Amino acid sequence: MKKAKQSLRSITFTSGRIRNLSSEYEKVNTRGSVRFCQEIHVTELPTHGYSSFNYHVIADRLSSTGVCNIKNNCGIGKLTSAGTMRLTKVRIKEVNSTGQLTIQHSLQADQINILGKVTAKKINTKAFHLILSGKSQIEQLHANTIEVHSEKKTLSLQKKQLICGKITGNNINLSHTSAKNVEGDVVTIGEKCVIEKLTFKESYTISRHSTVKQIMKRSD
Repeated sequence: MKKAKQSLRSITFTSGRIRNLSSEYEKVNTRGSVRFCQEIHVTELPTHGYSSFNYHVIADRLSSTGVCNIKNNCGIGKLTSAGTMRLTKVRIKEVNSTGQLTIQHSLQADQINILGKVTAKKINTKAFHLILSGKSQIEQLHANTIEVHSEKKTLSLQKKQLICGKITGNNINLSHTSAKNVEGDVVTIGEKCVIEKLTFKESYTISRHSTVKQIMKRSD
């Protein structure tokens, strides 16, 4: 006989500055404009509207619709964002973002799926999948598998492109990407790419609609 699922002890905030949240709450909801001026450690953290966190955030699951700004370090199991998400230095197992994702310092994750735009200094993950809906910028991107391509069948005045300083990984598949350095084992350069330097270990292919200025084979 299955046990009934136990509901989490929860509280909902609609506005104001939160300074004395009790540790008894496992789920904290926000609906409106809420600013947290203390450390948060919960199981679930659904936010709707505008939410801001000034201190460390720990959550098994964080979901956001609207604007969410975490100004300090955070550790999250699964992050789901449909809107604007701003993070500083983050450790997350799984990221699913539709909208705008901004990483002020670094993001370390197991899996990242983005449909929209991303701006970051450093991203380190096992699997990175980006479907571009506009201009994105990443200074350093490292992942075992990397896939970047443009959203199709949409009307947009924005240029759909990833601008990156350095991309490193094992299996790399890029399109609509401008990068100074791309280094991988197996590399596929799809359409509308401009790559300054490509370094490969096993194999590479380049679309006739892209430009790669320098190609080198790596020997380990």
